[in-house]
Amino acid sequence: MNLSHDQKKYIKKNIRLLSISQIARNLKINEEIISDYIKKRWGEGKLKKVVRKTSVVESKNSKHWFQKGIFPIIFLVILILITYANALDNAFLSDDIAEIVQNPKLGEFGYIFRNLSGILRPLIYWIAFHISNFFPHFPYEPLNPLIFRIPNILLHIGSTILIFFILLKIYKKRFVSFAAAAIFAIHPAIAEPVIWISGGMYTQYTFFFLLSFLFYIKSPVYF
Repeated sequence: MNLSHDQKKYIKKNIRLLSISQIARNLKINEEIISDYIKKRWGEGKLKKVVRKTSVVESKNSKHWFQKGIFPIIFLVILILITYANALDNAFLSDDIAEIVQNPKLGEFGYIFRNLSGILRPLIYWIAFHISNFFPHFPYEPLNPLIFRIPNILLHIGSTILIFFILLKIYKKRFVSFAAAAIFAIHPAIAEPVIWISGGMYTQYTFFFLLSFLFYIKSPVYF
């Protein structure tokens, strides 16, 4: 494939600012075509220099992309903890009774593998069960609702942070990303699966879906 005049002009203009992979994504062409053009025009030494330099730039941009979200993340975590603090120690209810309180196999290691297509949730219950032994709770001794509810809170915090970074990656606007993440963090419609222990599967699905989406938009496949 031969590069057009405009494509060559774009490469010359941005080769010091963007990596080869970024230029390839913007022009929607293969990286090898750009590398061949640089090599033919400026030589092998220039190509190596560009690759080395742009890799450093990408590393710095990646760090900056994360660092500029530190304070919003801290604020979002505090916001969630304040919002849900009053409900952390709520009693087991509804499906929690049958699934956790009345489950005699909850503390058995084999319980984790009862359903090979869904290991994570039983694993969380198994870990929470054994941690609860150190923090007994009347009248559910040794089960402690707080210990079983903490994974839901952590997953919700993770989902909120992922929403912030996804929007920051797409729109490049920190305030918009923060505002949207803050609404998600405290929205009443989200409260039930976060506080309801047995509803933790929803916070779990949300977190891993958002995580996979973030990986996608940060991959070379995404334009």
